[in-house]
Amino acid sequence: MGKILISTTMLAILLVAAIGITGVVSAGVTNQLVTGTQGLQGPAGAAGATGATGPTGPAGAAGATGPQGPMGPEGPAGSFSNVQADFQFVTYGASGTVLAAGYVGSSGSVPTGYQITSCSWSATYSRYEIAITGVSYYYSDYVSVVTVSGSNAGSFATTASVNGKLLVYIWGPT
Repeated sequence: MGKILISTTMLAILLVAAIGITGVVSAGVTNQLVTGTQGLQGPAGAAGATGATGPTGPAGAAGATGPQGPMGPEGPAGSFSNVQADFQFVTYGASGTVLAAGYVGSSGSVPTGYQITSCSWSATYSRYEIAITGVSYYYSDYVSVVTVSGSNAGSFATTASVNGKLLVYIWGPT
C-alpha cells in the first residue's frame, strides 16, 4: 500500500472534524455535551436584524396627587326675590297626622283646602300668612312641605311663623 501524504493543515482540519463529530454523537447518546476550556475567540460577526417588539408591560403605579389649584373668581350674586306664585302645602303634626293642606293661588285665595282658617298675601312683607284651624303654629313644632306650582320654574319656598300663623315665602328668579 502506498503512503498518503497529508499536509499538516489538512491533518488539523480532519482532526477537528473528527472531534466535532465524536462530541456531537457522544452528546446525542449520553444526552450531555462535553466541554473543555474556552478556546480563542474569532472576530464578532455582523449584527442581525432587530426582532419584533414584545407586548406592552403593565401600567406603573400612579403618582401622588398634585396640590390644589387656586380658587376661581366668585360668581355673580343670585338674583332671587320674594314673588307671588301658586303653591300647594301640607302641614304635619307630631304624630304624623295631617293638620292642614291646600292649594293656594298667587293672590292668597284657597280654592282647595283642609283645616285652613284663613290665607292672605302680605304685600308689606312679600309672604303668605296661613292660619290653621285649632293650631297656634310655631315653625319648629310642625313639619310643613311647600311645592311651588304653575309656570314658576326655578322658584322655591321657605317657611317660618309669626303670631301662630304659618308663613310661606316664595323665592323666584328676577
